[in-house]
Amino acid sequence: MKRISLFVTVIFLSILCCCRKPTHETALVLSETEVSNGQPLIAKVINAPAGARFVWDLPAPVKQLSPDSSKAELIFDDFIDDYPDYGNHEIHVTIYLNADTQPYASYSAKVKVKPVDFKPTSSTSIVKPMTGDQLTLTPVFLRDSTLSFIEKTANSYNCLNAFITCNDSSVINGIIKTSCNGIVLPDVCEPANVQALGIWNTNAYYMDGTYPIEITFNSQVYRGSMTVTQNGHHQVFSWPYTTGVIIEPKVIQ
Repeated sequence: MKRISLFVTVIFLSILCCCRKPTHETALVLSETEVSNGQPLIAKVINAPAGARFVWDLPAPVKQLSPDSSKAELIFDDFIDDYPDYGNHEIHVTIYLNADTQPYASYSAKVKVKPVDFKPTSSTSIVKPMTGDQLTLTPVFLRDSTLSFIEKTANSYNCLNAFITCNDSSVINGIIKTSCNGIVLPDVCEPANVQALGIWNTNAYYMDGTYPIEITFNSQVYRGSMTVTQNGHHQVFSWPYTTGVIIEPKVIQ
């Protein structure tokens, strides 16, 4: 009788152990499920197994990975019509172990982008000066003849969700103008030593013609111009600077 009771107990415990979920499951988590245009979003894999490698599919024009690739920063700009699923996006990550070519697991998560621009508040973030840094601006000329710049610092900062803040502007008296004020360090920092990103929308339409550009950065004004031809389909930037504020590429068509 004792042997039967012991056997039943062992079977019961075995079933219990098999049915019990691990206390630390691997998962893909987002810092937010709803963000505004220009608001940094963090996607990260938690409780990944040892030897994990991560392959991401990130549906945003501005994005970068942490040094170990387990985290990603995304900044959406749904006014950029190369990303047609306006307002609704899905982030994917596939995990491989060591040198394996077959996936260990895949995860996805959805995020909604609100059609408003993100404005950080002083109560949730601080602005760090960019003294000694420089900016690289990548122009993105949209099909509706509007212009945005994707921004990136040369220096690294210790928050993956740190981002560059510039004043959005339209053409003022025929001049494209902005002032880049610093690096926003959120109150909740996602640790990673990476370059800071941002996006600057000029909020204007550009028909054929030449438009002066003025960018204030670290108390210096950088000046150049953009020439639009071929009914808005060809843009050339005349920009003489190789330090401070750099625009690359200089030709878009």
